[in-house]
Amino acid sequence: MTDVHLIRPHVNPNEDFDARHEASSGFFSTEREPEPKDWGICLGGDATSQIGGQMMVFNWFENVGALLKAIEEHLVYAFLPPQGYDLAAAQRRVSESVTAFALHQDVDRLAADLRAALGTHIRIDWVGAVSQLMTDDTEFARSVRADFLDLEDTAKAGAIPTAKEPEFRDFLSRWMSGV
Repeated sequence: MTDVHLIRPHVNPNEDFDARHEASSGFFSTEREPEPKDWGICLGGDATSQIGGQMMVFNWFENVGALLKAIEEHLVYAFLPPQGYDLAAAQRRVSESVTAFALHQDVDRLAADLRAALGTHIRIDWVGAVSQLMTDDTEFARSVRADFLDLEDTAKAGAIPTAKEPEFRDFLSRWMSGV
């Protein structure tokens, strides 16, 4: 795993939400094709079925440090929260999740901790490195590979062959899942 050095920003959850929400859109952008060593997060905001439900998308970052910075500084503000949502408490729990990851470097724990920190208005399906999506035997990684390989049975979605990696990364830049 990669060494993680955190530079703690001053995060004031009481800042104007609209300004923080607008700033977060620059950090969580789906317009980037992942490079081989990139890290990413698959997330979506809570939406009613009347407007199509949740759309899950990948957001890619040049390294784990850039991903963690975006998570810590902007994730809480990425989607509009429900009425009465405690931004300060959510921000504190997200910061604790990032700190725990820096200590233990366990991406499954990070994803679970973030889910618990944010509640239901932000859904996180996956956090990790591009290489994990290409090879891991998790249900999520197999499901994405099955989409790429046009397979119905995710169990048949083995590791992506080296020759197909550029095509798979292009696929990841356009991948969406409606929930």
